[in-house]
Amino acid sequence: MAKNLLIVESPAKAKTIEGYLGKDFTVKSSYGHIRDLVKSEDAIDIQNNFAQKYEVPADKKQVVSELKKLAPGFLGAFASASANALQSS
Repeated sequence: MAKNLLIVESPAKAKTIEGYLGKDFTVKSSYGHIRDLVKSEDAIDIQNNFAQKYEVPADKKQVVSELKKLAPGFLGAFASASANALQSS
């Protein structure tokens, strides 16, 4: 049984990456990003070191629920961000 869970955004990438990582990893997809900044003026708290407030969109709640159920069965759980999410403007 796999020891680690890796979560990526794309189902196609999940399948490819799982082939590279081997039997110690299970790779699942979140089918895109799974959280957004809240849609209010206090989404970023400038008084608290620019802390962000996030919410899970309604159409992603089922995916998040399924991923949360999977995670406790693994020794390690990792989430991967896409390259464009890591780029700064």
